[in-house]
Amino acid sequence: MRDFFLGFRKFHFSGPCFAIFGSARIKEDHPWYELTRLTARAVVDLGLTVMTGGVPGRMEAANRGAQEACGAIVGISVELPSEQEHNDYIYAVVTM
Repeated sequence: MRDFFLGFRKFHFSGPCFAIFGSARIKEDHPWYELTRLTARAVVDLGLTVMTGGVPGRMEAANRGAQEACGAIVGISVELPSEQEHNDYIYAVVTM
């Protein structure tokens, strides 16, 4: 229960967020990459923070779209044996 409350406290100042998670294996030439990028731009236009896992693929597309729209981005990372590489479109990563 303590971790639950600490997690809420960490993100308290992020404001309203829209979470986008998906495959880390989608490449830039995949149609979903572009769709996700455009969706994130629209989310920022609504005044929301984009929250992702911060890794490549679909989450990179979301971070990229949010960054292009000058929006706020939150990357949440968990410790896994693989997928530790973060994408270039996030400014900071919160590890849980």
